[in-house]
Amino acid sequence: MMEAPRHLMDRARQLRALWDYLPAFRVVAETEHLPTAARALHVSPSALSRAIRLAEEQVGAPLFERAGRRMRLNATGHALLGPVRAAMRLLDEGLGGLAGAGLAGPVVIAATDDVAAWLAAPALAALRATSPGLVGELVDVPADTPRALRRGDLDVVVTPAVPGDGSEDVEALATVSYGLYGAPGRGPRTREVVAVAGAPSPALRGHHVAAVVPSATLAAAACRAGLLAWLPAPLGGLFGLVRVGDTPAQRVTIHAVTRAPVGAHARTEAALAALRAVAARHGTVKRQGKRRR
Repeated sequence: MMEAPRHLMDRARQLRALWDYLPAFRVVAETEHLPTAARALHVSPSALSRAIRLAEEQVGAPLFERAGRRMRLNATGHALLGPVRAAMRLLDEGLGGLAGAGLAGPVVIAATDDVAAWLAAPALAALRATSPGLVGELVDVPADTPRALRRGDLDVVVTPAVPGDGSEDVEALATVSYGLYGAPGRGPRTREVVAVAGAPSPALRGHHVAAVVPSATLAAAACRAGLLAWLPAPLGGLFGLVRVGDTPAQRVTIHAVTRAPVGAHARTEAALAALRAVAARHGTVKRQGKRRR
């Protein structure tokens, strides 16, 4: 029988030696405080500190910057944390499948404000209805989206723009119309426009962008006060606004961005399925599946 290559055997031995310390590493990495991590794991701080030292010996490099009882991840620790989270998540899902349990655990969707209310939030509600064990969380799109995806802090990012460094999977969810909206019955009596931060906004002929607001709710409030807002059609309908003015509509594609898969992430796929179902009610897009940029 052919023997496995030596480098594979060496890697297997290193992984076996490191394996027992990975749960301790993850908890310390996520709390960055040794006593807190020790209480969570029901071990003494000294035993936990020793486990981290042994993990660093197996990796061959420090994983933390130490300052008293504070332990902050260094670059090597950050590089290890993402794969550890992914591996533990896959193992958790696999064990759940063996036990015949449904999907369970957190699902984090980050969305820009112009798509959160009409797409991401309803998708989380639909996800909860089909998989009660899942706990959905809707958050803002972080500044460093690629790193947050790689670390497993986010499952899906929903946005008109496509953040990332080119290694993520990108799927077109829907193409919707953006246009000028105002309160019913007021008509285009003003040229003052508010825009939502992060939303696509073209050069508005004959109009003046008077303000940029951080949320669609504030933009809708500005419309009720007599201003106009550049919004996607589904959001305008959600707030009872009407299309006004002669500025041409802009067709914008909304994307779902996920990290490159380590394996079959069932919870991420469930979130994508819910997003697709909601998006199909609001826009059209030629389905091409996920693509690597």
